Amino acid sequence: ALILVPLLVGLSGMAIEKVALSRLYNVDPLYGLLFTFGLALVLEGAFRYFYGVSGQSYTPPPQLSGGTNLGFMFLPNYRGWVVVASLIICIGTWLLIEKTKLGAYLRAATENPTLVQAFGVNVPLLLTLTYGIGSALAGLAGFFEVSGPAGQISIDFNSGYGFTAI
Repeated sequence: ALILVPLLVGLSGMAIEKVALSRLYNVDPLYGLLFTFGLALVLEGAFRYFYGVSGQSYTPPPQLSGGTNLGFMFLPNYRGWVVVASLIICIGTWLLIEKTKLGAYLRAATENPTLVQAFGVNVPLLLTLTYGIGSALAGLAGFFEVSGPAGQISIDFNSGYGFTAI
């Protein structure tokens, strides 16, 4: 699931960008926000219909069960692993954006896409790839959050994070 979830969410993010969001680039950015918010509500309604609203619990991975006493607190091993993995992913993402040619193209394309395209960079492909990577990171963050020892997959998962309060 650690590999499959980000891959599937990333691919779906790329598909949504290619099919719908790319058509909204030349209009007010508010339309993109409204579209993605509406799409989230439609997807949430579909999942409510097919899976119901009751949460589904599951057992954590046996390798990460238990905890460590740090003296001032008891840290579940899974939560410690999530913190370390999240730091590694954040640093890796920062390095990708700041220290690679792909990151330089991405930063330049956000400032002046016409100029970057004149240099031979495929800006639409770069934007699709960016949506894919961002979606994959969001899928990975969701996986980390709901797959803990107290984790429970629920349709109301996003409500606690203020996503439905827009």
